Amino acid sequence: MKKCLLALGFWSLAGCTAPPERPNGGKDEPDAGAPCFIGLEMGQVADESFLPFQDDQMVDVVLGFQGFRFIEGAARITGTDAEFVSFRFHVTFQDHSPIVQDRIAFMTSLPTGARLAENVQIFFNDIPMTELLDEHPRLDATATAGNCTGKQTLSLRLGDGGTCDDLTEGGTLFPDGGGPCADAGL
Repeated sequence: MKKCLLALGFWSLAGCTAPPERPNGGKDEPDAGAPCFIGLEMGQVADESFLPFQDDQMVDVVLGFQGFRFIEGAARITGTDAEFVSFRFHVTFQDHSPIVQDRIAFMTSLPTGARLAENVQIFFNDIPMTELLDEHPRLDATATAGNCTGKQTLSLRLGDGGTCDDLTEGGTLFPDGGGPCADAGL
């Protein structure tokens, strides 16, 4: 009996006790420091509808004033109620240095419960239009809303949307043969 009491006393001193009761009846909950993920789909808005980009889709480059070249993008975000989303775009080209850009956009609610970020431009200002059209860049998009992150990778084919007709001449003519294209001289 003394041996049993001695063993029991040693066992209790060693810290062997009953396991603590788990909160919420033992249901698992995510750790506060665990990664939080949101859904991200890059695309465009047309006729008041969101159209997600498909891999290897032709996307028109807009020629803006003062020679800006960009894709007029949008994003559908799921899994958050945040009002703002931060984007980081990493665009990888075969024949040019990668482009890294950051954007912040306001989001509105969609009837599906998702959120929509519009006017999310991705710029290609340092690459002449004729060279852009020969490229098929890879777009790595990361969106952060609150503490949650979503990612998407796409391959895009860049088009001119009919802005410049004669690209063999360096993209310098309007389709009607008139004045210089917005890319002329850059």
